[in-house]
Amino acid sequence: MLSNNIQALTPIVTEKKERKSVRFAENIIAPPSSSSVAGGNNHVGIRGIQNLTAGILKDSSKKSLRPSLSDQLAAIGSKAEAITADIRAKNGLDNNDGYNGADPSLLFTLPARQFNVGTLQCRYPSPVRFYSDRCEYSFAHPYQSLEIQMIMYYKDMTNTALGNDNFKFKLAKKLVNFPSDYDPSNLSHVICIQLVSTLASSIIRQRILPLIKQ
Repeated sequence: MLSNNIQALTPIVTEKKERKSVRFAENIIAPPSSSSVAGGNNHVGIRGIQNLTAGILKDSSKKSLRPSLSDQLAAIGSKAEAITADIRAKNGLDNNDGYNGADPSLLFTLPARQFNVGTLQCRYPSPVRFYSDRCEYSFAHPYQSLEIQMIMYYKDMTNTALGNDNFKFKLAKKLVNFPSDYDPSNLSHVICIQLVSTLASSIIRQRILPLIKQ
């Protein structure tokens, strides 16, 4: 009798589950209630799951990888070559600047905004090709219908500076094509390549400056 009373006094504990719903997106439909399932409306919940799956796949497809440095260089170089070709065509110049693209030491090509050699500023810029031992570009003379092929070796560069997207340096020797325009003994006379972006400056800093022995 006593044991029966103890059993009668022992409370029966039931676990009450709290239903929570998480809103992933506006087109997600909440799971069906027990009444709707009983009434045969279970298809609403299935459609909600399908919408959720489609939303996840759509979001994952939007993720894009940032282009690598080599891809950015290729795009910049191609654009620079196209711009230069258009300029040369408008000025009645041929497209052969002595470069055939066969040199394996070519590292990359960058566009330029302007070139300065001493007191002269070019009529229009060209792409700058950077090799493992030198850089090259075409200098369009401002007063003559003449393009001077600039070939400058890193070993000959002194007083190198890179700032404000300007790559500056001096050459210790006089330049044949600029006898009165560039004086190596004049501190204000430098060779300057004006770059088009901070990205180009970063590339020069990382890949070219270490090749130049000061």
